[in-house]
Amino acid sequence: MIQRNEGVDLYRGLGCILVLVIHYISSFYFPSPYRQPVLDFLFPVGGAAVLVFFVLSSYLLFLRFETYKKFEKSKFKTFYLLRFVKIYPAWVITCLIKFAFTAPFSETVGWRELLLNLTFLFGFFPSDTVNYTVVGWSLHIEEVFYLFAPLLFLFKNRVFFLIIFLATILLKNETLDYLILQNYPHEHVPLTFRFFTIHIHHFIFGIYLAILNKNKKSAIDLIFYLGIYFYFDDLRSIYVSLVAVIFIFGLRNVQGFAHIKRVGIYCLPFYLFHGLFLALFWQVAVSLRIQIPAMSLLVPLYLLTYFSSKYYTEHFEIPNILKVKKWLKK
Repeated sequence: MIQRNEGVDLYRGLGCILVLVIHYISSFYFPSPYRQPVLDFLFPVGGAAVLVFFVLSSYLLFLRFETYKKFEKSKFKTFYLLRFVKIYPAWVITCLIKFAFTAPFSETVGWRELLLNLTFLFGFFPSDTVNYTVVGWSLHIEEVFYLFAPLLFLFKNRVFFLIIFLATILLKNETLDYLILQNYPHEHVPLTFRFFTIHIHHFIFGIYLAILNKNKKSAIDLIFYLGIYFYFDDLRSIYVSLVAVIFIFGLRNVQGFAHIKRVGIYCLPFYLFHGLFLALFWQVAVSLRIQIPAMSLLVPLYLLTYFSSKYYTEHFEIPNILKVKKWLKK
């Protein structure tokens, strides 16, 4: 078993809270000369916060896969079953509830969109409206990574991952060049092509950090990774990488911040469910033509999200994962 990393839980909690606040502000704060600078600052920060989640995801999954190789009969079966049990039930709940109060008021969300979202296929089709859950774009990127992640996890060679990392950075640049030449036709470009090819390098960097966790001699490679980012990419990727390094290694044993860490433990349902409650609040406000004071719903939104994600994790997610682990031992 891998030792729990307090820094990862802390970041996940902070990241989830930040995303909730930014989504709330974008829904209930309307642009004005006074508010726009705040929005212009928060949105890039929120986008970068999600990218750190990609790094942490592959970091943790690599370490877990190492334990599967040692203690499980079938490492691949264990990986995919545990991923399925952890993610899919919460995703189904999100899709069905969001569909129930979105479809009646929308001309673009129907049974086709529900099916594509339930099967995680929405990202392979050229339409922004297919992703009606809004938060599903990042989860789709992770799901695509999961398809071939165990194959990558079989390798530990530092040079191999450095080459793969460079290749993914070049792939990102080529993808962006293509989209720019096409004038960013989002409605014609599948989400997988737009986002996964652009962000896959974050997952590769996370694998490198997992190798570094096992082999401290790999620390010298960090210079090469950051050098590749500096030469071929932008400063945001360097910031994302450094934040991940700080929380994984610098704060791995950090004390305190118990509530934020709990949010980090509940991060998946917290991330999915906050969008449901936010959409519900918005629908009620619009339907009743209520003028919502800017901050009046932020605390209720947070409390509903926190306690629902806590209940789901403790009464559904963890018991189901334990059942699957017990079944795999037979």
